[in-house]
Amino acid sequence: MDIPQNIFMAKNRVIDNALFLKTEQCVRCASCAPRCPTYALSLNEAESPRGRITMIAGLATGQISATESLQQHLDNCLTCRACEQVCPAEVEVGDILDQGRALTHRRRWPTLAQLLFNKVLDQIIAHPKPLARLTTLARLKWVQRMAHTLGFGAWLPALSAAQPTMPLHAHYPSGSDSDKRVQLFVGCLGEAMQSHTLNAALYLLSHLGFSVQIPKEQTCCGALHKHRGEIGRANRFASQNLQAFSDPAVPVIYCATGCGVTLKEYQADSPDAFPMRLLEINEFIAQCEFDTLEFEPLHEKVLIHDPCSARYPLKCAQFSHQLLNQIEGLEIFTLANNQHCCGAAGTYMLSHPETAHTLVSSIVEEAVRLQVDYVVSSNIGCALHLGVHLPKSIRVCHPVELLAQQLISRHKLGVE
Repeated sequence: MDIPQNIFMAKNRVIDNALFLKTEQCVRCASCAPRCPTYALSLNEAESPRGRITMIAGLATGQISATESLQQHLDNCLTCRACEQVCPAEVEVGDILDQGRALTHRRRWPTLAQLLFNKVLDQIIAHPKPLARLTTLARLKWVQRMAHTLGFGAWLPALSAAQPTMPLHAHYPSGSDSDKRVQLFVGCLGEAMQSHTLNAALYLLSHLGFSVQIPKEQTCCGALHKHRGEIGRANRFASQNLQAFSDPAVPVIYCATGCGVTLKEYQADSPDAFPMRLLEINEFIAQCEFDTLEFEPLHEKVLIHDPCSARYPLKCAQFSHQLLNQIEGLEIFTLANNQHCCGAAGTYMLSHPETAHTLVSSIVEEAVRLQVDYVVSSNIGCALHLGVHLPKSIRVCHPVELLAQQLISRHKLGVE
C-alpha cells in the first residue's frame, strides 16, 4: 500500500501533518452547526462539522484510533458542504472529510457489509448498461426478499428508475454550418440512469449550432470513491478522464452537478487547468445565443430543486431558473427550504436510507402541497432520490429535458 509523503510513523502512530494543519484552520466557532443536516437531526456534537474536524485532527496526530464509532460519524456526513458557505475561516471541510476517510480506510479493515456494498457498487460503475435490464428483476418478490436479506433493500427503488439505454455515438454533428464544438462528459451511470437528460442536452446543443464529441475513453468522475476514502483510485479515474478530454481548445460540458464538483477539482492548480474548460449544461446554454431558440408554451407548475453541488461548490443554481423562465406559461416555484440537502448525497441514500428519507420528506410535502406537475433537478442522484419518494403523478427530470420537450424543432438530431 502506497503511503503519501506527508504521512510518517511516530511511536506506532500515523501522523499526517498536512491534514492536521488543515484541521487547525478551523477556529471551532460552530457557525457551521445550524447549516449541518446531521447535526440538526441529532444535536450531537460528533455529528457537526466542528466535531468531525476535531476527530480528524485526533486521527491525523495519532491521538485517537480509527474506531467503528468514529468511522460512522465520518460516514454520516453527507458532504453537502453547506458548512463551507458560512465558515468565517473558509475551511475546506469537504476536503478534510475526504482525507479523514482516507486515513480510516488505511487504518481499519472494512466490515463484510461494507465490502459487499463497495463490490456491488464497483460492478455497477464498471458495467452500468445491464442496469436497465435489472428493472424487471427488481419487481420480482423473491429478488426483493433476497435484496432486503443482504442489506440492499434501499437499492431497489433506484434500480427501478433505470432508463432504456440508447447507445451514444462518438460524434453528433451541428444542426447548422457552424464549426463550434463541445465535448460531453457522460460519466459512469449516464447512459443507464440519465439517458433522457443526455439526449435532451444533445438536442439543444445541436439546435444552438454545436457539434458534440463523446470520448469513449472517459470513465467515472471518481466522486463516489473519493468520498469513501479511496483517493488513489479516484485519482486514477481523473488521469483517464484528463487523457480522454485532452484537447485544450474544446469546452467540456457535464449534466450532473455532483460529477461537476469532482471534475472541477482535477488539476485545479495547473496554469492550463482542465476546470477552466468545464461548464455545467444549464450554465453553458444560458451563455449561448439562447434567445434564438423558440419554445412552445406550457401551462403547468414546476418546482425547482437546487442540488447542494449546484448551490455551494459550483455556484451555478441560478441558470436552471433563468432557462425555465423562457418557457411561456410555466408557473415556477422555488423550494422554501432549498438550502438543506435532500439526502441523496451520492450513495448516501443507499447506505443511510432512513436519514435520507427524513431529509427528503419536506421537499415531497412541499411538492404535493403546491400540486406541481414537475420537479426539476440538475443532479442525477438527487433526481433519482426525489423520483423514488414523490408521487408518480409528478414527473422528475433535468431542466434541459423540459426545455427540449418544449423546443420548437427545426431539425432532427443527427449522428456520424
